[in-house]
Amino acid sequence: MLDFESGPGGLMQLEFFVQAMQMRTGLWETCTLDALARIALPGDAVRLLAGSHIFLRQVETVLRRMDDTPVSRLPTDAVEQGRLARRCGLREAAALHARLRDARETIRRYAD
Repeated sequence: MLDFESGPGGLMQLEFFVQAMQMRTGLWETCTLDALARIALPGDAVRLLAGSHIFLRQVETVLRRMDDTPVSRLPTDAVEQGRLARRCGLREAAALHARLRDARETIRRYAD
């Protein structure tokens, strides 16, 4: 999936999940990562969700710098995906896709 912001396991799902957890507990924290640190979640959930959030935001930041415009989707061109992967500290587009898949699966697992 090229869209990393919306849809199952995207940034929006994580942010809505964190907001819902804050409402349940009476917590108010505007920063998603700070809110995650304060929400009681089982096991390694906080660490895994924070890592997923940071990675997806990194991809978003790199894309914004590459295109000088807000973006929420990966480029469709394989060469551009490879360039994005390298700018994210990965060797190739396949590694980028694997990291994106893992991040989205983590978010879906806890937020569904």
